[in-house]
Amino acid sequence: MKSSFVCLMAIVLLGSGTVSAATKNEQKFTDSLNNYQFGMTVTEFAKQKYGKSYQKYLTKKNGSTVLKHDVKKVISEESVDSLQYFFYDQTKQEPMHVMQIMFMKKPKDKLYRLVFKGVDMKRDKTVRQSTKQLMTGKRIRFEMTTEQVDAVLTGKGLGDWMTWAVTDYSSVFTKRELKNIGFGKAKVKIYIFQTDKKNKQKRVRMHDMGKGYVVTDIMTVSGATEDGGF
Repeated sequence: MKSSFVCLMAIVLLGSGTVSAATKNEQKFTDSLNNYQFGMTVTEFAKQKYGKSYQKYLTKKNGSTVLKHDVKKVISEESVDSLQYFFYDQTKQEPMHVMQIMFMKKPKDKLYRLVFKGVDMKRDKTVRQSTKQLMTGKRIRFEMTTEQVDAVLTGKGLGDWMTWAVTDYSSVFTKRELKNIGFGKAKVKIYIFQTDKKNKQKRVRMHDMGKGYVVTDIMTVSGATEDGGF
């Protein structure tokens, strides 16, 4: 079961407290995720998102209440069932904000509960790139802390993130099960940093298991055209 959850964490990668959002619309969109609490059932989520008309967005599938909204990915195994939903402005060819919500349950249970929420930001028809640049001759390495990454970037701070996500599986699994899985709560941010080469950027994933963010993945991308963390 542990390997399955490692794969789930690789899909995206919300922290709590103050985050860097460059526009009021982006901040409003990000703040809206606080309305969706971990452990929420699908019905509770629908009430929060859609208000009095929530019932028309619900349906039954195999005895469980689910959203009528398109399911982009379903993971069904002996140990876990999950549903992932993506929300965005469908009137836009290039939506600027994409929200992902994931519900999960054990196969014999009836209620799906919210275990993951995240947001992917775009800007100018591409990904949202940080305003900070990797300094010439400097490198970002695995397990660097936020402070260490800041030290090899221009300016102060890490700038705008591209993807922000948080997971909490404690509403679905017992403490013993979570220990076997390897984690229960986690926060991830993904940044795009420009390098001194015009068409080369660094896509950096930072993961916080409770002791602060550290670098867990680094990738060189070209033209900042990555689709984000989802």
